[in-house]
Amino acid sequence: MLETLPDDIYRFGIMPYLDYTSRLNLNLVLPKNYQIVQRFDKSEILSHEIHILVKLVKTLFDKADNETNRNKKLIIYGNIFTLVSKPRFRILLTNYSIFRTAYTERLKYFSNGMVIYRRDAVTKKNALNMGRICRKILASLDNMEISDIRYISKSIVIV
Repeated sequence: MLETLPDDIYRFGIMPYLDYTSRLNLNLVLPKNYQIVQRFDKSEILSHEIHILVKLVKTLFDKADNETNRNKKLIIYGNIFTLVSKPRFRILLTNYSIFRTAYTERLKYFSNGMVIYRRDAVTKKNALNMGRICRKILASLDNMEISDIRYISKSIVIV
């Protein structure tokens, strides 16, 4: 069915209204001679990457929030903080200030291990380890350059 539409319909009628992922998926289902090669703007690529990373981090935070065992919850948060400090997530921390602010607030809460130990009834070892990880990540965040992007086209849900 898709082969019966004229090329102009794809190029000017459908493609301009699709987001990055939908364009890729449409090209995958089209026959080779109907596929449209189109370069994407830097803003579209950046917007898409931020959208994907925020969805990933949100699902991880939801998993941690739904965990009932407090020690396991603390370990999951430690894994999340370590994951977000990796290079792929640097784009999220430097270009999306709302996420960076929310992330920093969570790091500050967990950075004082003894407060977590007294308040949340977790083992002392886990609480102190979490505090050490969070302080290390907070120190590295201070060195990051922030360049807030105003042209993110998707509506992004923040954790």
